Amino acid sequence: MNAIGSGNIAILLQVGPGLASKCELIADALGEAWPGHPPILLALPPGSAEFQDRETIHCRDAGWVSMLRESLLYMKTRHPAVTHLLSLIDDHCPLRPCDGDRLASAIRSAVAEDMKCVAFVTYEWPWSRTAVNSVDERGRRVTWTKVDIRQVGGLKFARVPSDFFRYNQCQPALWDLDYCLSLCEQALALGIDDPWTFESHLFPGQPQHYVSDYRWPTVHHGFMATGQVNAEAVLYARGSTPAAHALGRALVEQFREARGPFAMTRARVAWLMDRIRTSL
Repeated sequence: MNAIGSGNIAILLQVGPGLASKCELIADALGEAWPGHPPILLALPPGSAEFQDRETIHCRDAGWVSMLRESLLYMKTRHPAVTHLLSLIDDHCPLRPCDGDRLASAIRSAVAEDMKCVAFVTYEWPWSRTAVNSVDERGRRVTWTKVDIRQVGGLKFARVPSDFFRYNQCQPALWDLDYCLSLCEQALALGIDDPWTFESHLFPGQPQHYVSDYRWPTVHHGFMATGQVNAEAVLYARGSTPAAHALGRALVEQFREARGPFAMTRARVAWLMDRIRTSL
């Protein structure tokens, strides 16, 4: 059932080669965390298995932007009523229950106000903090220099600075479908086909992007970080929905098979040491 009500919203769950074998668990975790969610379309890389009970887009190319473009064209052809999509990469599936009412309100407001992109970030946006000199190696903002918030009813949307270093951040986000497709076309014309370059590239004439005050229920970097299972995510998913817990167990087993029986212990120790370092 589409919780948004109008049928113009769909979820695009884009699964890369590394997690394609776990796509059903990922989709189950999303479904359990968000009852009444909009329809889910699975975008899978070439060579992925068939799934009879899910609408699946078997993409011809494995490049991230190529898969996204092909999926958007599929939606325009097969689901012409869809005007907006909630774009979700595989390891950002929710690991705890979503607040469906808050999400629906934010999505309805964003569509009504013609916001072209609204991110539901997995990290803490600095709503009340500013940093004048916080820039990356290319001189782009990694935060903002002034609090700039748009109020819509009781909802808050932060205006993302135009020189933000991840203006097109690949976080869970509501996109205007045609706008997102135009960015994909521009990116591929420039030879950009990976998410990291895409999210950091500023395209000419981009409209205002926003961050919703609803934080997506997972951890920063999701289930995978620097090529390994994110120990913080596994701990975060414990006691959550059965599907999220099952996904966590499956990924841990896959990680152990690839890296050895003590790989997860080493990952947890590394995560704990990193937390200690950042708190000093």
